[in-house]
Amino acid sequence: MANEYNISISNVVREYLESQEWHFNWDEEKGLFTMGMNIHCKVKNCKIYIHIYKDGFLIRALAPVYADVEDPDVVNRTAKYLHMANYGLRNGNFELDLSDGEIAYKTYAFFGEELPTVSIVERYVDISYFMMRDYGDGLINVLFAGADPAAAIREAEDDDDDDDDDVLPISDGAADPSRLS
Repeated sequence: MANEYNISISNVVREYLESQEWHFNWDEEKGLFTMGMNIHCKVKNCKIYIHIYKDGFLIRALAPVYADVEDPDVVNRTAKYLHMANYGLRNGNFELDLSDGEIAYKTYAFFGEELPTVSIVERYVDISYFMMRDYGDGLINVLFAGADPAAAIREAEDDDDDDDDDVLPISDGAADPSRLS
């Protein structure tokens, strides 16, 4: 069965994606945009899924790495890391699928009868990108180097980051898009 979605919302999302000159795929039956994004961290890239619904959209940034669900230590460290990363976030959350180890960052925007603006679409896409970028190094260290989740969180949330040259623009200049309302 095809997803029932708001074509007007999909048109605004398409307008934004085209304005960035990004390559993307559109599945009209599912109401789903997909694209890849390169990230300036150890994760290197992620796949972005933008699901259009009748009253909003859901964006998932899927990490290219999975937690080994057969290794309880890896699952526990990863779950703790992602849970600590989620603490205090107002707009989105990390997810860990315990059945296969899939890791993603998810945001949802509800518009009701209204339509989003291009800048709102940009904000939500950017949130997914920024969260994978900002927490990606710690995620890789927790998954593959056995890093302590608390130490990895402290490093990820350190405000002394000098990587401001690769920051995507946010229309209102907010420093931390995950905490935007």
